[in-house]
Amino acid sequence: MPESYTFNGINGATGQYLTPQQTAEQLAASAQEAKKNPVERRLEAFGLPFDANPNDLATTGWGVVFAEDAPATLKEALEPLLARRRAAAGVLFHQLAYKPGETARQWLNRLGAGAGAVQPRKVPYYLLVVGSPEAIPFEFQYGLSLEYAVGRIAFETEAQYAAYATGVDAYEAAAKVAASRDIVYWATRHAGDGATQLSADFLAKPLIEGVDGEPSIAKKTGFRAQALLGDEATRGALQKALSRRKPPSLLFTASHGMGFPKDDARLAEKQGALLCQDWTGFGSIEPAHYLSAADVGDDANVSGSIAFCFACFGAGTPRTEDFTLQDGVPPQPLTDQAFVARLPQRLLSHPRGPALAIIGHVERAWGYSIRPMDTVTQVAPFTNALGALMKGQRVGHALRDFPTRYSTLSTELLADLGQELAEVPRIAYRWVARNDARNFVCIGDPAVALRIDALA
Repeated sequence: MPESYTFNGINGATGQYLTPQQTAEQLAASAQEAKKNPVERRLEAFGLPFDANPNDLATTGWGVVFAEDAPATLKEALEPLLARRRAAAGVLFHQLAYKPGETARQWLNRLGAGAGAVQPRKVPYYLLVVGSPEAIPFEFQYGLSLEYAVGRIAFETEAQYAAYATGVDAYEAAAKVAASRDIVYWATRHAGDGATQLSADFLAKPLIEGVDGEPSIAKKTGFRAQALLGDEATRGALQKALSRRKPPSLLFTASHGMGFPKDDARLAEKQGALLCQDWTGFGSIEPAHYLSAADVGDDANVSGSIAFCFACFGAGTPRTEDFTLQDGVPPQPLTDQAFVARLPQRLLSHPRGPALAIIGHVERAWGYSIRPMDTVTQVAPFTNALGALMKGQRVGHALRDFPTRYSTLSTELLADLGQELAEVPRIAYRWVARNDARNFVCIGDPAVALRIDALA
């Protein structure tokens, strides 16, 4: 285990790391906060009823969660998607309301679904949260994800909501789909940068080549794989991957995500943009070094694809830090208004047809969580998620390993913190790994799935 930790994320104003390097002792001190937070002790992680098929909405249910004051026009914009899910889920289709200030547990209790196994007749397993994290907080989504398959859509205009709803409906209804049976891996590896060296070597390469002598995920599932690593992971290469005549069904990226100071004018539009291999190094940063929503042109082709982006702020930004790195210092403000990142918004409402879902990270991504501890690989949640997607699993269910890992690591962390002689490096590692697992979210309908049998 490392003596110090270098975190993902580059400051868009300075070209330096977003978060200064931390020692294991500093992280272990920060982890003590977990003992003070009762939320961390709620670690339920239950499954579907024994007779529910996760790919059959008639047995799992599907629900949409609107803010209590959501306008009727928003619901109308989503009607093509709602009608399709209503037809599939039947009596297990639910349209639900979120009341301001409710936690996930309070909301579930109000609906008669207390702690325990999922009860689709009360609350469906697949839940689509609709609206900005100001209207329905990210914390609500995290809490639900411990037991349910949850996704969110949040756009700037009702036209974007309509574009996503009609696009998903068209994809699922079409006799043929445009996407190909391909996965593209795109991972930067910058000289002198421990964070991207780690994600390239301990995340991207095992996913591409296989783990512990096993065949790769692509070989097991009959997908073709293209690897764009290190010097090949340029902005131009990523734009090309997003503009193919037949788009890849899956895109996996591992890179720094861009972060900006709270009062920077670029914050809303470019936070979470993907830093590319074009970056010249610490101390300088230019717009040409990263890919933001504005760099995805109308000629791009992402219809019917799913992207998994390992990057800081790639899915969104909360108002304040979720995890402070200084013992005794309260979480610092990040933005005046929490928001979903613009890049997934662009991909999910693209005029040529939307992507189905974007899997990304809210707040900072903690790259050291993938480093092997005691020689045991830590990429299983990524492997299982991608493999499940390649076999046609619905995206929300395919991500179940991440909340399970969060619950397990939280339990282990609390046990370690209760032991006076617990090892500082182990506490630091578990705190980082737990934090990373918590904030992976699905932006998009959690019930979407690749149409494996129809892929070109």
